[in-house]
Amino acid sequence: MSMKSIFCPHCGHVLTPKKIGDEGFVPYCIACVKPIFEHSPVCILTMVINEYNEVALLKQDYVTKQHLVFVAGYYKPGESAEEAVRREVYEEIGQTVYALSYVESFYHERLDTLFLCYISKVHKAPFV
Repeated sequence: MSMKSIFCPHCGHVLTPKKIGDEGFVPYCIACVKPIFEHSPVCILTMVINEYNEVALLKQDYVTKQHLVFVAGYYKPGESAEEAVRREVYEEIGQTVYALSYVESFYHERLDTLFLCYISKVHKAPFV
């Protein structure tokens, strides 16, 4: 078993592996008396489409000017995945999502990130 976490995020105590039911061995804090379940970061990925079936593609300038991508961004604690989609679309292109639908999720091993994929509907408007 491989543990990513070494210290408890709540009290700082050293974590030790403990068998927890059908979860197997998980990091455990004996000071807090609870398991610490490790999580990968969560990112939303959405195809933004308007009523004319035009799709918004963004240029990633930190990779190459010719690399086009869908709107994506990390989930922030306290928001739902759908709220994250609406926030990211507004932050990235200034559009308000009026409808969205979940498509699928996938795990990106190199980034150690769980992606939640959506289709977002917006009304045609200039990008900000």
